[in-house]
Amino acid sequence: MDFLYPVDFDREVLYEFQDEFEWTRQELEGVIVSLEKSPKSIELLVGIERRLGDVQESSFKLNLIPLFESLGDTVRLLNKILILELYPHAMSEFLLLVLDRISLLIANIEIHKTIDIRKTQNILTAIQTILLAPREGMEEATFRAIKIITREFYQNLELNQDKDDGILLFDDDNTTECPDAIEANPPAQSGTFFNGFTMQRAENPVIAAQEMISDFKKHNGVVILSSLSDLAVTHENSHSYVLLELAFAINMMAGEPFDYEDLFYGVCIHDIGLATMPEIISKTEKLTKEDFDKIKTHPTIGANVGRLISTSEVVSNIALHHHERIDGKGYPDGLKGDQISEEGKLINIIDSFHAMVDRQSYKMYAKSYLRAVTEINACVGTRYDKFWVKLFNLCFKKYWLQEHKEQLKMRKQTLIH
Repeated sequence: MDFLYPVDFDREVLYEFQDEFEWTRQELEGVIVSLEKSPKSIELLVGIERRLGDVQESSFKLNLIPLFESLGDTVRLLNKILILELYPHAMSEFLLLVLDRISLLIANIEIHKTIDIRKTQNILTAIQTILLAPREGMEEATFRAIKIITREFYQNLELNQDKDDGILLFDDDNTTECPDAIEANPPAQSGTFFNGFTMQRAENPVIAAQEMISDFKKHNGVVILSSLSDLAVTHENSHSYVLLELAFAINMMAGEPFDYEDLFYGVCIHDIGLATMPEIISKTEKLTKEDFDKIKTHPTIGANVGRLISTSEVVSNIALHHHERIDGKGYPDGLKGDQISEEGKLINIIDSFHAMVDRQSYKMYAKSYLRAVTEINACVGTRYDKFWVKLFNLCFKKYWLQEHKEQLKMRKQTLIH
């Protein structure tokens, strides 16, 4: 059965629709966050319903029927909330997840000229779970709907959703049973590059990573380059540190295929190219095509720096490949699948994760951990490599969140803790 709905579009018309949805999504994100404080605000709910209704009408004019149906069900869900005057706990997170998934579908239209009906059906099934629930069951139905829309996480982690208690996708007490080793098909490599996929059971790999980073920073002047890069993109917390923490930990869990010094150097300089274009990265208005074209050169600049400080290809590959995509639609070289280095595939995932959850100055709202991890898993096979996503999932759930409980509480992500 063909699950791909072909889309024949005029590029300029599609761009207008993409812009309309993106502006609507950003606007509604603020409104939905406001609903957390005022869940009974009819004015806010009506505003969301109307804005989505406008986008739904535009999708119909473009003959994007699967999107039209997804948006229509979302509008019907909002209508039910208005009629019942009941806004369930976790509804804001669910609505944001729905908008994220629709945004991904729209972005893929231009790239692949199709809409994956399986993904729209996933959205519809999740929404219908709430629509068909009685008033007294709305709360429970919302949690079930979130589990439906985030199911790729469980599939890629190789966990049965039923083993989890409620919606505790990233539960603090780690009650979810996690496997002790990853059952995966490692990428084809020569020699012994990917031997021994077993976790380090003697210690928490995140704690070990933190200790190693501290030691590296005492002895490596290249960390200055990392600081320059981090300041250039105005991160509230060190972008490079978060990437190093996850990269080191996942490397341990994978059987240490990469040298830690290579990882350290590579992560420290992966975004250094952005420091050469402050006039662009400091912009608060929408970037132009020319701006994006220049930004797409920063991996090459970083790779050149990497070659100056190390003879290891891992260092330069991290910088050069961290924006390449599995489907060949990345940059700077449009590499596809196994053309991308394994180190590039790994850093791509954790770089994307931190970019989504970090409170950067140009973003009004950072994504929750739930939304970020869900998006990564939804893009396996297009943006991200499945093998490394599996390891990321396990490291994130079993170890990383356990070491960042206070940070988690500060973010007030009630669904996750």
